Amino acid sequence: MNIKSPNKIVVALLLIIAAIAFSWFGKPEFSDFVLTDENGAVESVTMPFSKVSPNNSSVYRINGKIHLGSLSARSFRIIPDDEILTISVNRKGVDLGGIPPEALRDWGRGFIIDLGAHLHSGDNDIEIQLGDHGGNLGLKLGPSIEDARGAASIVLWAAAILLLLVWFAKRIRLAPAFYTAIVVGVVLRLVYLAVTNFETRTHDVGAHLEYIQYFVSNWSLPPLEYANGGGAWFHPPFYYFIGALLWAAVKLFSDSMQAIHTSLQIFSLVTSFGFLFYGLMTIQKAMDYFLTPELSLWRGRLVKVLFGLCGVLFACWPSGVLHSIRISNDSLLYLFFAGGLYYLTVWQISKRPMDFLIAMIFTALAVVSKANGVVLFAVAFAMLGTNWAAGGFKVSAKVLGRGAMLLIPPIIATAIAFYPGVALKLAGKRTHTYVNNMNIVGADQIVGNELQNLLWFDAKIFVTEPFTSPWDDKMGRQYFGNYLWKTGLFGEWRFDGSLARNSAVAISYSFLVLSLILLYGLYCMPLAALLRLSPLIYTGVLLVAAISEMRMTFPVNIDFRYILPIIICYSTLLAASLCGFLRENKNRLVVIGVATQLAFILGSIVFFCGVVNAN
Repeated sequence: MNIKSPNKIVVALLLIIAAIAFSWFGKPEFSDFVLTDENGAVESVTMPFSKVSPNNSSVYRINGKIHLGSLSARSFRIIPDDEILTISVNRKGVDLGGIPPEALRDWGRGFIIDLGAHLHSGDNDIEIQLGDHGGNLGLKLGPSIEDARGAASIVLWAAAILLLLVWFAKRIRLAPAFYTAIVVGVVLRLVYLAVTNFETRTHDVGAHLEYIQYFVSNWSLPPLEYANGGGAWFHPPFYYFIGALLWAAVKLFSDSMQAIHTSLQIFSLVTSFGFLFYGLMTIQKAMDYFLTPELSLWRGRLVKVLFGLCGVLFACWPSGVLHSIRISNDSLLYLFFAGGLYYLTVWQISKRPMDFLIAMIFTALAVVSKANGVVLFAVAFAMLGTNWAAGGFKVSAKVLGRGAMLLIPPIIATAIAFYPGVALKLAGKRTHTYVNNMNIVGADQIVGNELQNLLWFDAKIFVTEPFTSPWDDKMGRQYFGNYLWKTGLFGEWRFDGSLARNSAVAISYSFLVLSLILLYGLYCMPLAALLRLSPLIYTGVLLVAAISEMRMTFPVNIDFRYILPIIICYSTLLAASLCGFLRENKNRLVVIGVATQLAFILGSIVFFCGVVNAN
């Protein structure tokens, strides 16, 4: 059925209303939970709960009520810290014989159990015996999305969001060639959010939350000396201030820390959607250049197919999805970096000062979100120099004056971002202007800092080892290229299960083939095309140069999350390379490229099926 744009909004709103209804009537309510120790001491707890264990070994009893509606899920995921011993519901014991013993003490992802035979609508009494072996003591109990009733609201939300994003894509005139990319990218991110809590596969989440909480408590910048310690205090404040506003808004409706953490994850998800759109719009700008009037109808369609496939490749890139819901200032950096790169690409074509100004505003926002955004500032300077050398404009007092005005936003932002580090360095209170706390990493994370560590790439390890590790030499960590590009695909994490591991190997192999195609395509590309694509080329080169400089300064591995926007450049330049081969009638290379892309895309989808299964 062909639905007009206004109707899409109406349908989306109806789906949202239905999703809210399912969420409202299907959400289980946990109340009156108490924790009783072996001595009979009773303590009230809220679900989920976690605390430092008062003993090295003990058994606790947890009692409470679960209120269920007719739409509530009956399957639950239970994550114990440390071990589930028994469960009874409505004074009847639950058979745990079908749960593997190791899952009963898996404090990472726990286990899923169907309690439908023991539960009913209304109030249900539950009692859990929890074994504690020291460290932390806690329990997470929540509905599983594997239950059809529990998944209904997720499906409705996903359908509503997809309709709104497709409507938005039409409003911004995004080519239909990229609609598949939107659907694949959004669905993967929503599914990953549904199965991943804020503590799973994150970086320094505690430090980011601490910074946000400081704003919530004080509504002022932290003291300068804080930037000299560990944690996230050396970062610019913009993300943390926005996070504090969101935190305060959620507190108006709920005191649940789970609600606050989920809202921060959703904020990251929304910025990831923005990153996805700006990335696809950048790819489209490159596609427009290759859609020349002299192309035949079928060749024009083939160009759209090639760029559309690269759009899907960008949308389902594993690390792009894995980083999409992390509570971190990276989320804003990715969004603003992508926006700045898009407008620099537009300016390269239009030469309109307004496009350059918008690019500089995005650059400034990226820099005050995370200092890595300064790379985009360097890209702008490189583009100005290239266009001047190519005769794109003449240098005059008027041009210099206008250019200086346009550069004011990122200059101010750079001063804000680097002021704490510069001030502390001049005062002799820190050794490096930026990332001072990398000096105190553990000795087991130190790697070789010789030229061979920086330049050598072990293709065998890259393909045969599905993932990498900052601690294990056998997984390629001693070679910077191996570590950078493996974390570029899957982050610094490992994933259990044959589905995830085998698909990761296939993705790694596909990545190597596509990278060779891309490099050869750039080598064969005419100078005019290289100039048109210069924002992407400069961005890719300077991002790699920046992270290489960090790696040479600190002899520890620097993972790909610092340069994740480079996947926009990679996907776009790959599509441009394939179109160049098409223009030169190198059809075998086009076929190989398309087949390898399809393998990468299919492997990514299978990989996330494995991630969901492992979660």
